[in-house]
Amino acid sequence: MNLTQNNLRHRTGFEALNNLIPALKENKVATVAVHYSGCGDEGSIEDIEFFDTKEEPFTDAQRFGPLQPGEVIEQLKDAAYTILEEQYGGWEIDSGSDGTINLDVQSGKISIEHAQHFISTDYHSKDFQL
Repeated sequence: MNLTQNNLRHRTGFEALNNLIPALKENKVATVAVHYSGCGDEGSIEDIEFFDTKEEPFTDAQRFGPLQPGEVIEQLKDAAYTILEEQYGGWEIDSGSDGTINLDVQSGKISIEHAQHFISTDYHSKDFQL
């Protein structure tokens, strides 16, 4: 993949999140947290949380503008998977990783808290003469 293709694909996940901002703002969602986890060649979005401006969980089941809540969740998942592949390709392989993609709806800022898991071996050998 050349740099231009990589940048285009990279933007796609962020652009998808940006396209959801109007519907999220309309419903007074201030932040979104997308939690993910993966290992052993499998990974998934574990949970998506919505918070209002008081940092209280957003539980209103009303429509997100022209989108149903399920559509918003699916679009968030698709965007998150794209971002994960671009930022942490192989995030679900071997010991895997987990983390959270946070979207500040008002500022449009995205932050990713990512933990990469691995198995470490610290080998020692000692010889003694009696």
